[in-house]
Amino acid sequence: MKADLRNNTATPQTTRLTGSISGHIDGHHADLRFSRTVTVPPNAAVTVTVGPLHVRHPAVWWPYQMGGQPMYHLAADARVGGAVSDSSTVDFGIRTVTSSLTPVVPGQTIAAAGYRRFAVNGRPFVVRGGGWSQDLFLRYSHRNIHDQLSYIRNMGLNAIRFEGNFPPDDMFAQMDREGLLAMPGWQCCNKW
Repeated sequence: MKADLRNNTATPQTTRLTGSISGHIDGHHADLRFSRTVTVPPNAAVTVTVGPLHVRHPAVWWPYQMGGQPMYHLAADARVGGAVSDSSTVDFGIRTVTSSLTPVVPGQTIAAAGYRRFAVNGRPFVVRGGGWSQDLFLRYSHRNIHDQLSYIRNMGLNAIRFEGNFPPDDMFAQMDREGLLAMPGWQCCNKW
């Protein structure tokens, strides 16, 4: 777990970073707690790392067509002088997504280096996705995104491609809960 701590004062500040991960840990629902005390120099920021944190026998997140989407909850806060200075929470799934190139078969493989294949948690995964673009007037609606993700699942798609214009974190959180993968990319089509 990493957090960026910033001290906007002219004196060093001793900060206690504490938090917990809640979810399916070691075969039952439990909390994995952590803490670390650091001194942040004046008018500076430091990245604090806690861990590694180990979750034995995690409940593994899957794309919706391959299994469930168990989520873990991370809550952390930074305290200065015993008072909470800042806090943050996020829900996340534990998963591994990998890719590799297939072997080149002369006369059969059109791609010079082979084809890209994906795996989720070690199982082959066929990406069936489409491009997504935000509202033309940059309006964001939690409900509208919920409806769009329902349409995407009803079409049998399992991934959404973003082209440099990333949506609010709420959309990624909804995608996690719906079992949809994000394929963030670079901006190429409207950079001009």
